[in-house]
Amino acid sequence: MSNPVIIDQEQYIILFLLYKKYKIKGEKIMEKYNIMAVVINHRSNNAPKVQEVFTKYGCNIKMRVGLHEAENVCSEEGLILLQLAGSKEEISELEKQLNDMEGVRAKTLVI
Repeated sequence: MSNPVIIDQEQYIILFLLYKKYKIKGEKIMEKYNIMAVVINHRSNNAPKVQEVFTKYGCNIKMRVGLHEAENVCSEEGLILLQLAGSKEEISELEKQLNDMEGVRAKTLVI
């Protein structure tokens, strides 16, 4: 039989707050990352509509990185990576609104 671990009140409060924040179910606390990849075809036409949706969900977007070919010519296809916060429903609705647009594909990965 193992010996009980004795913790003080401050440690108890910290553990309780971590439990409430992360809902600890094992030994490790792991944060989930919601990453969305958005491919935009015909960027010059579709980017303004995509930006409207991004603005609507601005509070859910923690990070945004945009990539496109830019060597000799500005490419008409672009890739945007988003790190998202918020509920599953909000993230699903953002993905649906983007996928409903012609020339736009979005896919979310939770890791």
